[in-house]
Amino acid sequence: MECILNMRDLGGMVGAGGRTLKQGLVYRSAKVSGATAGDIDTLSTSLGIRTIIDLRGRAGENNAIREKYPVVKDAAAVVDAKQCTYPVKYINRDIYNSMGKRIGRIGVAGLLLGYSLVKFIGLFKAWSPWPVRGWLGALMGRMQYYTLTYTLCRARDGFGGLYFDMAHKNPVKVAQAIRTIAAPENLPALFHCTSGKDRTGITAALLLSAVGVQRKDIVEDYHASHAFGMSREHIQDVIGVAEDEIVPASWLHDDAPIVMLLGAKRASIERFLDLIDSEYGSTEAYLDAVGLDASWRSELQSRWLE
Repeated sequence: MECILNMRDLGGMVGAGGRTLKQGLVYRSAKVSGATAGDIDTLSTSLGIRTIIDLRGRAGENNAIREKYPVVKDAAAVVDAKQCTYPVKYINRDIYNSMGKRIGRIGVAGLLLGYSLVKFIGLFKAWSPWPVRGWLGALMGRMQYYTLTYTLCRARDGFGGLYFDMAHKNPVKVAQAIRTIAAPENLPALFHCTSGKDRTGITAALLLSAVGVQRKDIVEDYHASHAFGMSREHIQDVIGVAEDEIVPASWLHDDAPIVMLLGAKRASIERFLDLIDSEYGSTEAYLDAVGLDASWRSELQSRWLE
């Protein structure tokens, strides 16, 4: 792929009864808003993807893709690269809304204060000469993401706690997203969020649990996003520093808070699964509670495993 990053097929893992998850059914990735015509052509022709599901619920971004690459109703229609007409449909499924209610008033106040300071500093960055511009950019990135990390992560039991809030406080939306991804008429499907590790990571974990994939394999699938998360390209995109600005190595040691935010450390998904087990008894019990019961999972396994 040219501009769709952190993308991979969930197929190949061992599920219930020692059967293998079929390849070419479901994919995960980071945002697709920057997709090139070549990317969409690869998705729709080489991979045969019928549906792209945005777990952020950002209709605006998917509408922008629709304008660039109009959707045709006939999924069997011939792809016309010149006209950019592709048989791919786009669906929005926000699995984590009302963030303010989740992190509390203190967290919101800290987040808004940090965001305001970042924007204030940003006013001067564009007009400042090097090295002032680089210093302001680095300071802006540090303030923004340390604020986010401490208000959203440290106060909420790390990213695992934030993931648990997504699943526990939004059960209907999570179940709706999983049903949308798993629906036969939508397959093969690609689901994504911004970095392809948070909303996408817990959705993948629950999907894989539904077909009986072992916990250690679920953890490793999540951790597979870590290298991308800590890549210079991703750091530049998320923090907003330019290519010629240096991200200090002191930010990126393994225990640094920013690594928990940008990367995909095993501890985050392990903590999420521990909290699910503590609250519900098991991941399967959580799936039962949100309406994805044993009968539904058995039917899914019969279609997805071989």
